[in-house]
Amino acid sequence: MNFTSERMALMGEIISFFVPGIPRPGGSKRALPIYCGKKGTPQRKWTGKTVVVDSSGDKGKNWRTDIQAEATKHRPAELITGPVHVTMTFFFSHPKSHYRSGKNSALLKESVPLYHIVKPDALKLGRATEDALTGIIWRDDSQIVTEHLQKAYRKSFSGVMISVTEL
Repeated sequence: MNFTSERMALMGEIISFFVPGIPRPGGSKRALPIYCGKKGTPQRKWTGKTVVVDSSGDKGKNWRTDIQAEATKHRPAELITGPVHVTMTFFFSHPKSHYRSGKNSALLKESVPLYHIVKPDALKLGRATEDALTGIIWRDDSQIVTEHLQKAYRKSFSGVMISVTEL
C-alpha cells in the first residue's frame, strides 16, 4: 500500500459512479467582437461588446449534461465543502482501424496500442468533468487537491468512471 492509498483508507466518504457515453473535452473559449455595419466598409464599427463561444459546441454540452444527470443520482446530502481527491478514468471504444478484417473483423489486431494517446487530452476531459460536477458534488472545483486522470481503450463501452473522496 502506498502513501496515497494509506491516507485514502483513513478518509471520508467515497462517491463512485460511471457515466456512459463518448467523453468530450470542455473546449476552449473564444471572445469574438461584435461589429455593426457592412464588412469592408468605413462605417463598420466595433460595438464595444463581445460574445464568448465554446469550441466544443453541442456535443460538449450534451456530455456535461449526461455527467450532471448521473452525478445527481449519487450526490451527497450536502455539497462537499472541504478538500477532495478525484479519480477519473475515461474509456474510449477502439476505432475501426484497430480491428481485423473479413471473418476476424470482431477481433483486435495484435498491433493495437495499449494506451489512448490521441485527442482529446486527459486534462481537458478532466476540466470539463470537474465543471460539470461543481454545484452537485462539491461547492467549487478549486477544492480538488489531488487528482488522477487516465484514458483507456475498452472494447465494449465508453464513458467515464468517477470517484470522489472527501479528505
